[in-house]
Amino acid sequence: MLSTAALLVGRCLLWTEPEEGDPPPPSPEAATPVFVQPPEPPPPPVDPPADPPPKFPQHFLFGNGLALVLTSLSVGYQLLPVAHHSLGLNIHGQYGGGIISELIGVKGAFVGLGAELGYRFYAWRDGPYGPFFGMSFLAGYYHTQRTISRIDPNAFRYFQYGPAVDFGWSVHLDKKGTVLAISLGAQYTFTDVEPRRLPDLTRLLVGDGLRPRGGIQVGKTF
Repeated sequence: MLSTAALLVGRCLLWTEPEEGDPPPPSPEAATPVFVQPPEPPPPPVDPPADPPPKFPQHFLFGNGLALVLTSLSVGYQLLPVAHHSLGLNIHGQYGGGIISELIGVKGAFVGLGAELGYRFYAWRDGPYGPFFGMSFLAGYYHTQRTISRIDPNAFRYFQYGPAVDFGWSVHLDKKGTVLAISLGAQYTFTDVEPRRLPDLTRLLVGDGLRPRGGIQVGKTF
């Protein structure tokens, strides 16, 4: 008991009133750490929207006027999936011979069907216009005889095929999508028969070997 009383008396003697101006003792609440939420980073810069791809006619439907001179009826279609590049299909029905060949002394008469698959690169971006370069592969199946004035017992059928290249220029004719394309090129074709068996006119138009070619295409774009 005496020791406890002495301890209390000592604490009372040591305790002093705080002087005026002294800071108050820290409270338990003040000692509690406060966590401050860091500010959110600013959003990343947004890139400006990309320019939309240019709009241009993606379809070209045409007929080949020069084919009529060469006794062929030819129509074609081109698809432009992207600017500058087109994929095309051309179908033709071929007929040669008759009265004219008899008059000019060039023997041969034939009929046939053929097709051509090709690629074309156009220099301008706004459609199938401007200078162009094309590559294609052609094939045809023909029936030939030396004259149509009488049945030829030696008539036969044959197959023609081979690659071709073209250079040309395509221009607008009006604002409604009418287009004129003129081309010159060459083709190298093969046949599954002996070339000497072909009549003169047949060998000239749908024979084998290296020969020039051309096109005058008139059609519509859309």
